Amino acid sequence: MDVSNKYVNKTVQKNIDDYEKYDWYVDWTLEKTTDEIIDYYCNSEDYRKKMATFKIYAIKNHLAILKQYKASVKIGLKKLKKRLE
Repeated sequence: MDVSNKYVNKTVQKNIDDYEKYDWYVDWTLEKTTDEIIDYYCNSEDYRKKMATFKIYAIKNHLAILKQYKASVKIGLKKLKKRLE
């Protein structure tokens, strides 16, 4: 899970670093929606690719790892509970 967390963090940081080159970056950090930001979200091929990559690594892979981790923790807690009884 640590490897997955690091990769997701690295991907997010790379995206943020890439956004710094845009004039709307400061507005974006302040959560202000501008026409330029909307245009980027709606029309940028770069943004589409970033979101596709994020979906693969952060949502599909990372979510699967988190679900497996949660299931493992539940099993471990049940075993611990039985030992403590």
